[in-house]
Amino acid sequence: MPFDIQILLDLEQIRNPFLTSLFLFLTQFGEELILLPLICLIYWCINKKLACFAALNFFSALLVNHVLKITFCVDRPWIRNPRLSPVPDALGSATGFSFPSGHTANAVSVYGSAILWFRKHNWIVILNCCIIFLIAFSRLYLGVHTLQDVAASLIAGFLLLFFNQWIIKRIEGNP
Repeated sequence: MPFDIQILLDLEQIRNPFLTSLFLFLTQFGEELILLPLICLIYWCINKKLACFAALNFFSALLVNHVLKITFCVDRPWIRNPRLSPVPDALGSATGFSFPSGHTANAVSVYGSAILWFRKHNWIVILNCCIIFLIAFSRLYLGVHTLQDVAASLIAGFLLLFFNQWIIKRIEGNP
């Protein structure tokens, strides 16, 4: 049995109502419905430049993620292996292809922006790292993504963050 499928089968064995409710709640923090208002709130109330940086990362991550999804056309785990059963309440946000994870890419784009912006404030960095990895893990726990889906989103998301940061620095250094 493939390693990625075995991980999901193992996670199914530890599912319980409390953890399922917790991860259904946490996974929402990787959805556009939460992240777009959060970016607006950051713009209006905290820091306009940070919000613009987060928005750049968010929209470029959406673009890259969608291009990768339609390029690779990887089916969802339960389609690839009928022994898997995702959490039914998670299926509403698990549409289309599986690879890479959109929730994870979204989380890296926005919370990763805060990590780079506030890199000298350890508690903000730790908090945002925890949020990213909890969202990524929630996608596995809920059975809607494989480890490869999540890992690819983490890698692509952080590469995109650093690329966008490099672009912004180049623009600011030479307007």
